[in-house]
Amino acid sequence: MEKAIVLLSGGMNSAVAAASMAETHILHLLFANLHHRPLARESEAFDRLCRHFKVQHHWRVELSHFKQVGGNAFVDPKRDIEDALTLDDDVAGTFVAGLMPTLLDVAASFAFRIGARHIVTGLSEALNEPGPGVGVMYPDNRREFILNYQYMIESAMPERTQIKIETPLMDFSRTEIVKLGQRLKVPFESTWSCYEGGEAPCGKCFGCASRASGFLQAAIPDPLILPTPA
Repeated sequence: MEKAIVLLSGGMNSAVAAASMAETHILHLLFANLHHRPLARESEAFDRLCRHFKVQHHWRVELSHFKQVGGNAFVDPKRDIEDALTLDDDVAGTFVAGLMPTLLDVAASFAFRIGARHIVTGLSEALNEPGPGVGVMYPDNRREFILNYQYMIESAMPERTQIKIETPLMDFSRTEIVKLGQRLKVPFESTWSCYEGGEAPCGKCFGCASRASGFLQAAIPDPLILPTPA
């Protein structure tokens, strides 16, 4: 089987994206430490998902410069994270400029070294319930960006190198992601979606709101909030 590097944040989307590739590829999981607000919870989720997928190869990379640069609520606890109901057609306060290009840069370096032909992300342009389009709030989540980055990889690597960025969820809504995850037996109780790093999800940020909407519309209980009886 071919190798695939999955950008695994510990969130729902990246977990489902990993699961969608698990049967046909050898997974190598990559986690980024931005020194961001939900780092501890996302790191725990990453560990649990690594065990779930029974991967032999997983890495953590330090991207501490994002904390140093600051300027957004995802890494700066002094900034308020918007309530999902207040979001409008503008860049989100949790947008980390340069994050996705950097993650893909790191993944491409690993892919070249180990001979992986696939870089997998859980990006989706369709997570706009509730709130504006994801591509507006997070410009580097757009299909257009991925296509441009694919061209850059092809231009920056030796001609014999074949690395493709896979976005299996790009056209999926949260509801469709929940349903697919259930079919693939993704342990949603082991994922984390909240932009805060508290003991429990805040229930107000875009991550929490879109997650709740997905489970509600899929008519499936969220095991992170309401554990399934044994």
